[in-house]
Amino acid sequence: MQRMKTGVLRRALEQWYLILIGFFLILRVFFWFSPDHAEKMNLVYLWPMIVAAVALVVASHRRMLPKAFYLLAALFVWLLFSCAVNGDPYLVYNHAFIQYLFTGMIGFFLVIPTLREGQAEVGFRRLATLYCLLMLLLAGLGLFSALTGTPIQTKLSERAIYVASNRLYFFQYHPNEAASAMTIGAMLLLYLALHSRNWLLKGLQALGALLLGVIIALTGSRTSMILFALGFGAFAFWLVWSRPMRRVRWARWPVSLAVFCVVALLGYQGIAQSIGVVASLTLKIEAAANPVEASEAAASAEIETGAPHAAQTEVVHMYAARQQFQDLGTLNMRLEIWQTGIDYLKEHPKALLFGVPDNVISRIPASAGRPESHMHNAYLEMLLMGGIPGILLYLGYLAFVLRACWQLAFRKESTVAHRLLAVIPVLIAVNGLTEIYPLFSGNVMDMMSFAISGAVITLAGRRGEIALPRNG
Repeated sequence: MQRMKTGVLRRALEQWYLILIGFFLILRVFFWFSPDHAEKMNLVYLWPMIVAAVALVVASHRRMLPKAFYLLAALFVWLLFSCAVNGDPYLVYNHAFIQYLFTGMIGFFLVIPTLREGQAEVGFRRLATLYCLLMLLLAGLGLFSALTGTPIQTKLSERAIYVASNRLYFFQYHPNEAASAMTIGAMLLLYLALHSRNWLLKGLQALGALLLGVIIALTGSRTSMILFALGFGAFAFWLVWSRPMRRVRWARWPVSLAVFCVVALLGYQGIAQSIGVVASLTLKIEAAANPVEASEAAASAEIETGAPHAAQTEVVHMYAARQQFQDLGTLNMRLEIWQTGIDYLKEHPKALLFGVPDNVISRIPASAGRPESHMHNAYLEMLLMGGIPGILLYLGYLAFVLRACWQLAFRKESTVAHRLLAVIPVLIAVNGLTEIYPLFSGNVMDMMSFAISGAVITLAGRRGEIALPRNG
């Protein structure tokens, strides 16, 4: 018994940093429920803790750190320098933003590369499982709110999970932001399903991924819906490419690509249609509770509803009137925002050298009458924030990540699960073309995206760890 306790304690000490990062992840999701407490907790407790932990883990694992980490560290230091040069040396306006960048870019990226040989794969699966459970918790609450039409609110804040203008909102976050977090969770659930040996667990994980797909559709985020469909297409691609087509090499690529296209299209259509299914179930639930009011709601189901305050208890339905492609026009809005960023750089060429702080960038879209506080493009945002040095450092980091993705995906001994894992950073990079997350939001998807990149780089570099016999 004493030997068993000693073994558990030793393993805990070996993975103390992974445990700490898991604790941070839980707290970040808790702050969704309690946003008013987040800033004080970060400033007084979490910020000193993560800085001390990173300093300790870098000092003790300096020989294990991948080259991409040094680019991220240089990028973070450069962004700090940019804030100082541009008149915010004490981080009066940008302290919270810098904290989130450090936690994600440095803290979460390091968690898998600093695990010992043979522990990276297991450690990442544990972190991915925790993240997926947290996303499924939010998804369950969101689905309940959408079905019942009633906001879900806690005593921790005035914010709620609610439906407004036919979109599902999670507390203070924009639906596109929540959808991005759910997309990463869905892809990780498919990765875990490929790794699982238990068929019941495989089925539950696949169903969990589909549930997150429904929630993504209810948020109305077209970018995340497309990425979700592409992820499912990649899942089917690797299954066909790795197994049935192994003996027929000449047909491997054309058949696998055809399967990818079919599954991606069906996946998008499937989750798009789930909006109507949820709307129908909502009306049926309301009919069972209030037959007269439900008949009136059904008669007006094609009318776009107004957006109530999150704290209201009024029943607001998720109607099926939201068409699949009506939001594609939002690209025009993004073009307007991108143009404001380009115009700012023309008017302030110094920004190309030293960048400008986040609190300045947040006011740029207002010049075109847009209410957004960001550029809706991670690469343009980085160019504005870090200038040419910043964007070069970030693109260099991406080059390391995408190179590792290629190696992990097409290495002969890689499992199907690893090949699918290698797709996730690519989807995240594509997401940056129309959104600033996962990168600049300081939320859980930013943090997990850097952890995934660190895992892919680690697994691609440690050949012995990806040859484990798995069902995937």
